Formats: sequence, C-alpha cells, structure tokens
Amino acid sequence: MARQAKQSSTDRSRYWQQRVAAQQQSGQSIATFCEQQGISRASFYQWRKKLLSPSADQVTPSFIDLGPLRSASERLEIRLDLGHGLILQVVRG
Repeated sequence: MARQAKQSSTDRSRYWQQRVAAQQQSGQSIATFCEQQGISRASFYQWRKKLLSPSADQVTPSFIDLGPLRSASERLEIRLDLGHGLILQVVRG
C-alpha cells in the first residue's frame, strides 16, 4: 500500500477490507497474495483479524427466536449465509 501523508482511518479500513476480500476471492495463499500485491503479511494478518473479529459493541446472539410456527403444512424456508461461500438452506413444505 503506497503511503500517503494523511490517510483517514476510514480509508485505511476500506483499503484493507478490499485486500482481505480480494485474497479470499483469489484462492491464493496469504503469502502468495501478499507477495504479489507488495503488502506485508504481518499487516494483512493484523487487519484481517481486526476486520473479521466482532468488536465489543457487536453482540452476536447465540440463539435467534423465530417465533411459533403456525402449522406443519405451512411452507417454511430458511437460508443462512455462513460466509466464505457457504449457505445453509432449510425448506419445509
């Protein structure tokens, strides 16, 4: 990443979000990706951890109550995007 005199934390964060996403989509190892992009592996790992870890103000619920189901014959479809291209889909009815 070319250093600029004054780069806001939002700009840095956006840059690293793009780099982390690009590496994931590339299918390359982090070492290969960083070498080709000319970026530090240590910085990449630091930013990836910062961007992918939930912060203290982001509470991740361990259970989501969907409420009562009306009837067994009613169609129900639940689709969860688990990230990294994984999708869990449950269909009833």
